[in-house]
Amino acid sequence: MIKMRLIRLLKGSGKYILYQVLWQWISLIVQIIIAINISLLISKAFYNNISENHIVKVVIIVIAGVLIRCICDRFYTDASFHAGANVKRVLRNQIYEKVLRLGPAYREQVHTSEIVQMAGEGVEQLEVYFSRYLSQFFYSLLAPLTLFIVVMKISMKSAVILLIAVPLIPIVIMLVMIVAKRLLSSYFDIYYGLGDSFLEKLQGMTTLKIYQADKAAAEDMDRESEQFRKITMKVLMMQLNSTSVMDIVAYGGAAVGIISALAQFYRGEVSLFGMLMILFLAAEFFLPMRILGSFFHIGMNGMKASDRIFAFIDLPEQKRGDKKIVDNNINISLENLSFSYEPTKEILKGINMNIPPKSFVSLVGVSGSGKSSFAQKHFEKYEIVSSDICRGIVSNDENNQSATNDAFEVFNFILSKRLQNGLLTVADATNIQQEARKKLLNIAHSFHVLPVAIVFDLPQELCEKRNEERTDRKISSGVLRHQMQNLKHSLKNLKKEGFKKLYILRSEEEVNSVTEIIREKLYNDKTDMHGPFDIIGDVHGCYDELIELLQKLNYKIDSVNDDGKNYGFNVSHPENRTAVFLGDLVDRGPASPQVLKLVMSMVRNGSALCVPGNHDMKLHKKLNGKAVQEKHGLAETLQQLENESEEFKNDVKEFLYGLVSHYVLDSRKLVVAHAGLNAGTRFRSCTLFLFIRRNNRRNG
Repeated sequence: MIKMRLIRLLKGSGKYILYQVLWQWISLIVQIIIAINISLLISKAFYNNISENHIVKVVIIVIAGVLIRCICDRFYTDASFHAGANVKRVLRNQIYEKVLRLGPAYREQVHTSEIVQMAGEGVEQLEVYFSRYLSQFFYSLLAPLTLFIVVMKISMKSAVILLIAVPLIPIVIMLVMIVAKRLLSSYFDIYYGLGDSFLEKLQGMTTLKIYQADKAAAEDMDRESEQFRKITMKVLMMQLNSTSVMDIVAYGGAAVGIISALAQFYRGEVSLFGMLMILFLAAEFFLPMRILGSFFHIGMNGMKASDRIFAFIDLPEQKRGDKKIVDNNINISLENLSFSYEPTKEILKGINMNIPPKSFVSLVGVSGSGKSSFAQKHFEKYEIVSSDICRGIVSNDENNQSATNDAFEVFNFILSKRLQNGLLTVADATNIQQEARKKLLNIAHSFHVLPVAIVFDLPQELCEKRNEERTDRKISSGVLRHQMQNLKHSLKNLKKEGFKKLYILRSEEEVNSVTEIIREKLYNDKTDMHGPFDIIGDVHGCYDELIELLQKLNYKIDSVNDDGKNYGFNVSHPENRTAVFLGDLVDRGPASPQVLKLVMSMVRNGSALCVPGNHDMKLHKKLNGKAVQEKHGLAETLQQLENESEEFKNDVKEFLYGLVSHYVLDSRKLVVAHAGLNAGTRFRSCTLFLFIRRNNRRNG
């Protein structure tokens, strides 16, 4: 369990690890010297050849040896501390600098709580790994060899027996690692998930109380905590069982060595002194490896922690310019730009919104941010589902907060029915709490529609002023302040929650500048495409077979110069047939990168369509640094991609990210997907883009 990248990254700890091994080795040498003198003393006493001076000499040597070993232990502890401290300093600086380089965009790729846990518990695991495990690993190799040299001069037979028995402990460790690797992977996944869930619910506690959702949140935490308790107990049980097995091996090996020495003494093959030396040193053969075995879970934890940290450090960063400006005569021009702090003048212009009309649109904003007014202006009457109106339906009072639970049952029911019928549906509620949005997202996903969020992030002063002017309802400044806090927190995670499109309006002027809505088709609406179609599924990295199949279907495959987009392929069909790939392009086969290049080239030149499979999406997650199990051929695909350029890997990520779950073709006669679509999907899938066009008039 040695990771060279980790060793290279933490060079400063290397010398302290060597110091630890050195002090342990010196302590061992002193132990050997003590054993020699005690064995000689007992041997002389057995043969009545002992003097008072000799006894005093041995006592002095033993006392001095004990003092030296105490000093060595003190220096060992000091070196261990410095090794661990250096690890914490270097790794936390690496994480901090990575966050700075990513900027606010890091929240789109990793949860804040995960970074906190990574920099805290994750680094602590590696501190123990460097301060205890690594030094013990090297010492456990050095100690048996040193003892072997000493014992072989007494009895080669006993020395060989003891040395051969030592590797039994690493073999046990390797067997345990097979089980521990999978178990610890699940442990860390649950651990990081629990931390994220706790932080989220803690920050939104006020809102949970307001909407009476605190009980449900507590139940969720109880379930997650119980899951973490169970996985923790499994880890502890695994560690306990492995320790028991290693004890049996270690002490059993020492017993075999001692029995061998006694037998040789009985036969007169070794002296009493030699037998006593083997007796005293037999356990020392196994103790270093036994201690290493007790640390193996530390090593495994350290490896898993480093995987998380390196996955974060390796996240792609925005490319920065590297050209230096050497000419002072620089002309800067801005076109179609308007800006002003005057409320009567335009501030931001030319911004587009793309909203699927046959989808779910969630308006997100605090009370008084203008959600209802915006919805009434830009959407049809029956497209809007208002939580206030639902309160009125169930209680005859739109402001009756005690009717909130009943109102949202009606609210969610209406949303479900509209989405079931393939109608654009706008949820007019605050939706500032993740728990509330989660329910809406689940409804949208159950009907295979794209969720969109329009966020009204207006200044708090403006919202307070609007609430004061309301005659139907008064929202206290305290409640509004809590709503604003929840909104700010939500802005960090909206994209990651599952909203396919996200638009943020940050001022009254920006809201008012939205003047027109134009509806256009979504990506998966290919109803105007007519066959013939050649539907190809589950290629799984079989490049040669794919080439053969396409040629049998009369596709012409020409080799051309690689322009960075065609990857050296020009594929066409004389009858203008279109290939439709049903996903699972990668894994299991010998040439997944070549398959990707061919399919990506065909999609780009219009000779093919492609939908994602589960193997493709798993690869996409892995390339984005997510924790996935490298099974079912993924490990082979990753190995094959190691020979490809970083530019190509980035192209693959973008290609896989851009794939849509299904296509509707040939006037809705054909729906293609990898798996999992219900029968009614084809009637709902032909969605539209909705553009919100702003005035392009220049200011002034």
